[in-house]
Amino acid sequence: MDSGAGFFPMFNRNKKSLAPITLPDGREIKTVLLPLTLGGERPGVPLSPPKLGEHNAELLAELGYNPAEVVALSPERDKA
Repeated sequence: MDSGAGFFPMFNRNKKSLAPITLPDGREIKTVLLPLTLGGERPGVPLSPPKLGEHNAELLAELGYNPAEVVALSPERDKA
């Protein structure tokens, strides 16, 4: 078995089942698309995954943290 087969060898036979995405560190990999069609079209990959911590402030605010608490928890404050 070649190293690209993994657990889903059927996706290697059908290259249309895979789509490239760019990881936060800049590497490009292939991901498996949803096994369905909508209006005759296969949905693609709308977004690459977020960077680590990219949405921390928004999530903390939704959880009820005030702006000062969000800043205090931010790793960016240590870089200043």
